[in-house]
Amino acid sequence: MTEEKGTPAPNLPHPPPETKIWRYLDLPRFLSFLNSKSVTFAKPTTFEDPYEGAATKHGQLVRKIMFDVMIPEDEKEGARGKLASEVKRMVEARYISCWHMNEHESDAMWRLYGSEKGAVALQTTFGKLYSALSLFGGKPQNPQSLLAGAVQYIDYETSTHVWNEMISPFFYKRKSFEHEKEVRFFISFIGTPPDPVVSLPISDAEAVFEKIYISPLVRKWVAVAITETYSKYGYKIPLEHSALYQTPPFMAP
Repeated sequence: MTEEKGTPAPNLPHPPPETKIWRYLDLPRFLSFLNSKSVTFAKPTTFEDPYEGAATKHGQLVRKIMFDVMIPEDEKEGARGKLASEVKRMVEARYISCWHMNEHESDAMWRLYGSEKGAVALQTTFGKLYSALSLFGGKPQNPQSLLAGAVQYIDYETSTHVWNEMISPFFYKRKSFEHEKEVRFFISFIGTPPDPVVSLPISDAEAVFEKIYISPLVRKWVAVAITETYSKYGYKIPLEHSALYQTPPFMAP
């Protein structure tokens, strides 16, 4: 599959196509991936971070000033209600798939997602995944658009960022989340799909995903069980138990 640079989110940097990206999954989500051969996207309203899609303090002030100047006093109450409804509708039609950008495995991400009950990491590149997902953009019952970009981490109290559209805010997070090194794939729909999670199929998973890692935190028998289950699906993507916490050979007794 030919790697493509992809389309960046408005005014945001995006990584080179060869950049390695990772999706850390617990065991149920991994089994879902094996069954569906698809990448899941979730509504930002389902995320834990209450700042998802929020304006900066400066941005809120600018919006308030613009609203006060442009809307007649006797129309303000009705306009606020319409604006709130429109913003909610637009947010509900947005879906995001979150990936970790790193040349290597991440200890922090394994500890967040790699419990002893079982977890894996799918590893691909930005270009390969964007190319695969873009095949479905604009088709019936599929997303109207696909955008991608690296998340920027800012201080919402002091930043002067002001966004005039409803996409860029979802590519910014607070500095407390910098360890995530997040890359986001963003899709929007015409109308409001009812499901909190949607999936886009990957037609050739072997060409998209380069390797699958089993969490270094799981016990050996769990890794064996995951390997045996994986083998039944017939995938040819290399699967290995992460050696992140193994004693290096030159230090072995």
